[in-house]
Amino acid sequence: MAHSRYALRREPAPPEFVVLRHFIEPGCLVVDAGANIGLFAKFFSHYGPQTEVLCIEPIPTTFALLKNNVAALGLHNVRLVSCALSDHGHTVVMEIPEDPSGNALHALARVKYSDPSKPPLRSHFTVEARTLDDVLANETRRVCLVKCDVEMHELETIRGARELLRRDHPALYIEIQPDFPTKKSQLPAIIELLTPEGYSPFYFVNNQLVAWTAGATPLDIFFLTDEHLRRLAPHGIAVVSAEPAARPPM
Repeated sequence: MAHSRYALRREPAPPEFVVLRHFIEPGCLVVDAGANIGLFAKFFSHYGPQTEVLCIEPIPTTFALLKNNVAALGLHNVRLVSCALSDHGHTVVMEIPEDPSGNALHALARVKYSDPSKPPLRSHFTVEARTLDDVLANETRRVCLVKCDVEMHELETIRGARELLRRDHPALYIEIQPDFPTKKSQLPAIIELLTPEGYSPFYFVNNQLVAWTAGATPLDIFFLTDEHLRRLAPHGIAVVSAEPAARPPM
C-alpha cells in the first residue's frame, strides 16, 4: 500500500487532463468508473476542490488500495462505491488476467465475457453489478464528467446510464478496447448509442482534439456535445477534423 501511495504522489497528470480539467465545474459531481487505485481520482480531486468525485471500483483487493490511498492523500472530496457497472443489476464474475510469470494484473480486471461454459480465470471474484443510473439515483449534484475504464464492458455501462446522459449530458471520457480474439470492440455500438444523444467522438493527440473517423484506432475516446466544444474554445484547445500527417524526416 505504501508503494502505491508513493507512486500516486509522484505520478504526473495524464496528458488528457489538458482537456478534462475544463469540464470540472464547481459544485458538480465527477464519476470515475473503474477507479483502480485512484490515479484519476487524485487529479479530479485536485482540479475540482469544490466538486465531489465518485469513484467506483469492483475488485475487493483493488478497492482496499483505493480506499487507503484516498485517505492517505487527504482527498476529502472523494466518495467510494464498490460494485461493477452494467446495464442491469445482477452478479458478475470479474476475472483478473495474469502476466507470463503468473502475476495478477488487477488493472486489467474485467467482467467475464469468454465462453460461459468455460471456467473463469484462476484469479476471479463474484461481485454485485449495478447500473450507473441506480448508483446515482439519490444524487442531487449535476454530473459534469464521467471517466469510464471498464475493460470491454463499456457499452453495458453506458446503456446503464441513459437517464444520466439525458438529464445532465456530462462530458464522457471512455477507454474503449480494440478487437480481441474473443470479443469485438464495442466502439461502433457506443457511437450508435450516443449519437442520438448529441455526442460526437474525439481523441486527443498532439495537444489537440481530433474528430474520430472510421479507421482511427485510439484507445481513449472523448464523447462531447457542441456545448462541451464551446466550453473548450476560450482555452485554446484546437478541435480538428483530421489528424495532421506526420512530417517526413529531414
